[in-house]
Amino acid sequence: MSKNKVYHRQGFVIGVGDLGEIPGAQHVEVEDCTKIIEALNSGRCVIYLDGEFQIQESRAAQWLFIRQSRDMLLSESDVEIMKIRDSEVISGVVSQQHQELARYRQALRDITLQSDPFNIKWPVWSQI
Repeated sequence: MSKNKVYHRQGFVIGVGDLGEIPGAQHVEVEDCTKIIEALNSGRCVIYLDGEFQIQESRAAQWLFIRQSRDMLLSESDVEIMKIRDSEVISGVVSQQHQELARYRQALRDITLQSDPFNIKWPVWSQI
């Protein structure tokens, strides 16, 4: 079996195969690249560290999942905020429930300010 080259820059795998020279990249010759290629194709990261390839979940894919989940929660709370606003229009009083929901929705929007997508602290609004 012939060897393939796995190219990496600062430890992150950026290419597999006979790609010629990639500026700033280093390469390692590997007998079988199947697992590396499968991992890259499934959206995971492959890192070359201490002479070994490590497959990790992609931070970008995790952030995408978090944004989709957040957007779904915001959509669900849209219905609740409309109910509360209708009630307030009728009564003429801004409720504490409205303020709590507004804080919850802002916390959902701020979810992407957290640094670790694999350890997200989700806000909770007890009325939903």
